[in-house]
Amino acid sequence: MNRKLFLGMFVGALLLGIIGAMVLLSRSSGWENQQKGRTIFGDLPVSEVTQVLIRSSTASLTLEKKDQSWTVAERYNYPADSEKIRDLIRNLWELKPVRDLQIGASQLGRLNLKSPDSKTDSGIAITFNVGKEKQSQSLIIGKSIQGGENSPSATGRFIYVPSNKGRVYVVAQSFNSVDPIVIGDWLDKQFISPGELKEIEQTAWSNNPGWKVTRESSNSSWHLANATSGEKINDDVSARLGYFSPTFSDVRSLSDSSEETGLQKPFRVTVVTFDGFLYVFLIGKQNADKQRFIRIKVDAQLQTARAATENEKP
Repeated sequence: MNRKLFLGMFVGALLLGIIGAMVLLSRSSGWENQQKGRTIFGDLPVSEVTQVLIRSSTASLTLEKKDQSWTVAERYNYPADSEKIRDLIRNLWELKPVRDLQIGASQLGRLNLKSPDSKTDSGIAITFNVGKEKQSQSLIIGKSIQGGENSPSATGRFIYVPSNKGRVYVVAQSFNSVDPIVIGDWLDKQFISPGELKEIEQTAWSNNPGWKVTRESSNSSWHLANATSGEKINDDVSARLGYFSPTFSDVRSLSDSSEETGLQKPFRVTVVTFDGFLYVFLIGKQNADKQRFIRIKVDAQLQTARAATENEKP
């Protein structure tokens, strides 16, 4: 056995021993933090972060702060979930190591701590850009370590900070919000809140002749318009009509092909509320995940004057 091969085997065995020791540590201590008070990014000016870049070898996400509001660059600057971004920044600012290890750059791949540019053996890189000068702080999230008998549900990760070469941290964080990277999860999911519904209509589409239901007040029962003899609304369906709270999973560009979305020949659902709002839902094809493409138009016919009550004085 030559010297080079022996050294390679020795380094590999040493690294495996370190990883094994960390797993045993997690089992015996329940991830007790033995370096209390020391944080990895304690000097990060959290209030001045203007951009967060999250990258893996297969996906990327760019969160940008514009005019005091967070947006998702990959989704045409659609509003981002600001609370989720604040939680990520705060959690990393408070991040404390359970242990830190001295590991050479050649061994980072074994812990999936290479840059996403490396494609193989890479981790998830998070970069914070601060202020107008775009001063950066970054880290790479690597392999997971599962908790042991004392804390079977706890998980930890290996962390590498490129500015602190030769040192790898073990932290008691799972980073589920960024692994995997799902861009739609970072969008602001606040959506329309139609209020109390007065009328719902689906126009005829394909083999469906269409239908319309109405009610006189928010406490009234729903009635099927133009019902034939003996035809009435299913009670279960009627009960659900009063709880209309739509949401969405992702957004698409308006320039997307209508052939792909099916919105060149959508079926239409119109919702009218008691406070005068009208919502038109144009509903297209299902995608591979059995979700549908939807475009929404909103209008309102608001009262211009308040109706006088009985015996009201001028």
